Amino acid sequence: MSEDPRWLSVLLSGPNANRWKLVRDTVSQVLPQEEGLRIYVTADEFDRAREEFPADRYEVAEWRLRDGALEFSEPLSIERNNFLLYGLPAFPDDLLEGLAKAYRRGQFEIGRVITQVQCGWCAHVEEAKGWFDGCIHFSDLVLLDSRPEVEDLWVRDYQEHYRKLRFPCHFDLVRKGLPKHPLWVFDSQPRRMSLIFDPDELSGASEAEYEIEGDEPDDDEEVESLGDPFLRRNAAGERERKVRPLPFSLDGPAESQK
Repeated sequence: MSEDPRWLSVLLSGPNANRWKLVRDTVSQVLPQEEGLRIYVTADEFDRAREEFPADRYEVAEWRLRDGALEFSEPLSIERNNFLLYGLPAFPDDLLEGLAKAYRRGQFEIGRVITQVQCGWCAHVEEAKGWFDGCIHFSDLVLLDSRPEVEDLWVRDYQEHYRKLRFPCHFDLVRKGLPKHPLWVFDSQPRRMSLIFDPDELSGASEAEYEIEGDEPDDDEEVESLGDPFLRRNAAGERERKVRPLPFSLDGPAESQK
């Protein structure tokens, strides 16, 4: 870890319009009034993010993937918390792979990876169930949102499913846009099932066993997160474990929930 580490937290929500309020209310509860966030969104979300986050407390910038490499329009802040929001319908496998590569190059330290589950979607839409299941695999914290759309028994069974599978992530309930334990959002203790942000020998990203003595290391060679089942590729370059996108447009179906 560097002397002045830049920390980056990640929120995976899909096009759930509740994500804006969730971030604002959590910040209001946890951070002092003079502190804010530097928030990174895609170009598709940028204008909406500028509307949702007051400039006196939030800085909004863009993140993008270029040839698999993660790039930021503004450098990560040392003074502020950095938060990357993912609100697109596509499964964020490319983003997660890009995050893992950037992390291993020492560009930042990973804070919490958080999944905001839209319970109504997850209970009634098959693609959503698989989408959130994939995101939870990478997450330290799972926020169960939009719970009035489902029965209490569904919420209990949903959590119990992952407990039986021994998922280490925390589950928390969202009420009126605010998690029950908002401090968990800014904790940095890893509790994820995936090992892509763990040491190379655990993550499967290390290629040390294939090195030939006397070979010079190639600094330009891409680091691959081959050990994770959601990120592995077959001989054709396709994901071995594909996750279908959410069948919703950006912020479209959730506007009435705000």
